[in-house]
Amino acid sequence: MINLLRNAVHAMPQGGELIVRLRSVPHGVEMAIADTGVGMPAEVSEHAQEAFFTTKTHGSGLGLTIASQIVRDHLGEIRIDSREGEGTTVTLLLPAAQEGPSSV
Repeated sequence: MINLLRNAVHAMPQGGELIVRLRSVPHGVEMAIADTGVGMPAEVSEHAQEAFFTTKTHGSGLGLTIASQIVRDHLGEIRIDSREGEGTTVTLLLPAAQEGPSSV
């Protein structure tokens, strides 16, 4: 979450709107983080979850990669919808906990 929120804030250097939505969906929960920032062209957003890929002058390019892996490790899905000049929405879909004894 911290990496996703940080990316959203960095995408809005002149300010903007940051929206976090959480809702129940069949078999789980959906969380969307949307910003009204600069957005990404398609050739950038299609690589955004790859390790070490970054368009920033600082950072390792691992933030979104790590977030994506955590979501997948929990049998979830992460989607990125971005339009250059309009903003980006990152949506996390996480399944409901399974009934039974906890493995934690």
